[in-house]
Amino acid sequence: MMSLGDGATTTKLPRSAQGRVSNTMITRLRHSPTHHMGSAKEPCTVRAQSAKPTNMTPKVLFRWVAWLLVLAIAVLTLSPVEQRPVTTAPVGLERFAAFAVTGAAFCFGYPKHRLPILVLLVGIIGCLEAAQTYVPGRHGRLPDGLVKASGALLGAALVMLVRAMAGNERNTRSGEDV
Repeated sequence: MMSLGDGATTTKLPRSAQGRVSNTMITRLRHSPTHHMGSAKEPCTVRAQSAKPTNMTPKVLFRWVAWLLVLAIAVLTLSPVEQRPVTTAPVGLERFAAFAVTGAAFCFGYPKHRLPILVLLVGIIGCLEAAQTYVPGRHGRLPDGLVKASGALLGAALVMLVRAMAGNERNTRSGEDV
């Protein structure tokens, strides 16, 4: 214990705890010499690290990508048609591909919640098609919504197929090692 003057003391953590708390010092402020009698709580300030790691896992990355894709698609879907980017691909293929990538990203990001996520994605597609009727110069149509929904479902199905194949490959390799 070291005295800092004015009744304040600093306690240095044991060397074994220093690595876990990154050399944090615990400072206790004592207001009077009789304070440690237990009549009042001592204010204690501790600077500690977060218990959660800060590394971004692939699952978290795919979640961010999926939601950013939904945001981008919503902005492009609800903006005037003059502001929409133009490519050489057919419009139906653009819609299909955009939602196939989004469906795949959602299934990689939420592997244990595929069905609820797909229901949510189809609901988002329906809401965006309905919302287009309120944008001047745009119109929501059922065939467009079906193309988008089929793209999302195919993207999710491809992810499930890739995961199933990867699981079978792992099982085959582990069986050969035995």
